[in-house]
Amino acid sequence: MVMYISIAAAFIVLFFHFAGTRRNEIMAGLDRATRDIIKFGADVNAKDQDGSTALIRTSCLSGYEKIIALLLDRGAFINAKDHEGRTALMHSSMHGNAGAVRLLIARGADVRICDQNGQSALMKAASHDYADIVGILVEAGAPVDSRDEFARTPLMAAAFNGCRESLKALLEKGALPDAVDCNGATALMAGAEAGDPSVVSILLEKGASKSILDKKGDSALAVAEKNAADPRQAAKKKMFEAAVELLK
Repeated sequence: MVMYISIAAAFIVLFFHFAGTRRNEIMAGLDRATRDIIKFGADVNAKDQDGSTALIRTSCLSGYEKIIALLLDRGAFINAKDHEGRTALMHSSMHGNAGAVRLLIARGADVRICDQNGQSALMKAASHDYADIVGILVEAGAPVDSRDEFARTPLMAAAFNGCRESLKALLEKGALPDAVDCNGATALMAGAEAGDPSVVSILLEKGASKSILDKKGDSALAVAEKNAADPRQAAKKKMFEAAVELLK
């Protein structure tokens, strides 16, 4: 019974998030409902089929800091992980919930924890272009050049996903532009691979090296040229060609 009550609490959060308008009334009702569920014996740390706790589920939604605080006050494990190794901080970071990120950090969330793929909350934020959260996490002690299971850094993730604002934020926070992953690839190569001339331009302005070769012996220029010539990339041909011009 405890398990189902806790899961119900998480789904009540989702219900109120998508229901109607009048946000203040919704929030008041959600607060009361959560308190009542806990009062009747819910285990705030019980997990659903995905391994998520009510705290993790709530952290995915914007504007529910009051409920997050309530769950923490009632003993929710702040660094609990779901089946993929993701914490509430990771979920709030990848969903752009800056308020939740600030609250979780203030309450002791570990900014250095990584999921099963070696990805940190900073990697999540950078990959979704939440530059404000990137700044919050780094200021809280998140390693700016942390590595995932393939030795990729948040900067590389931002470059590959075209996350320009996060790219700038990471560079301003001291991210190494020429760090290499397990294949010897750099963020500049990631930008070239993605065919994003804006990313390439930002990295070059910050001193990224054109001369580094990956383990295949390719430079960022070679990566862009190969993609520009690839018929499967026809839709992005002009973008790859623009990247080539920047890298010459």
